[in-house]
Amino acid sequence: ADDLTDAYRLCHGEGDRLPGLVLDRYAELAVLRLLPSALNQRQIGEELFLSVNTVKTHCRNIYAKLSAGSREQAVGRARELGLL
Repeated sequence: ADDLTDAYRLCHGEGDRLPGLVLDRYAELAVLRLLPSALNQRQIGEELFLSVNTVKTHCRNIYAKLSAGSREQAVGRARELGLL
């Protein structure tokens, strides 16, 4: 299991799978941690040595997993869940 899954389980005592919530890739977690910043997607990519298209893909995946329609909603949901 990844660090994010382990942290969620510690906080919430969930079972083995967290359907639709598990950010199972390190890069997604790294992008998620930068979403609250003032950095745009290109700048996030530069910070993480990723292409802007890769950042966009990770953002889409993050939004879907957090049932968020925007960056602000994703950040809010991640904070509610203790992921940020």
